[in-house]
Amino acid sequence: MKRLKNKNKREILKEDKAWLNANLVNFPEFDWGPEGPPKGRPVKYIEGVGIVVEGGRPDEN
Repeated sequence: MKRLKNKNKREILKEDKAWLNANLVNFPEFDWGPEGPPKGRPVKYIEGVGIVVEGGRPDEN
């Protein structure tokens, strides 16, 4: 059983490495359709914190 877990772990690491090394830059532009992209709130990334919604929470305004 332990050997099977190690094999699965190696396969996962292999998949992770492939994903991290993939060239994800040259994707075609996404077609959002006639309505365009969904409405949302702007976000920013803060290192060590993560994704933060700009402007705070809706119930704080």
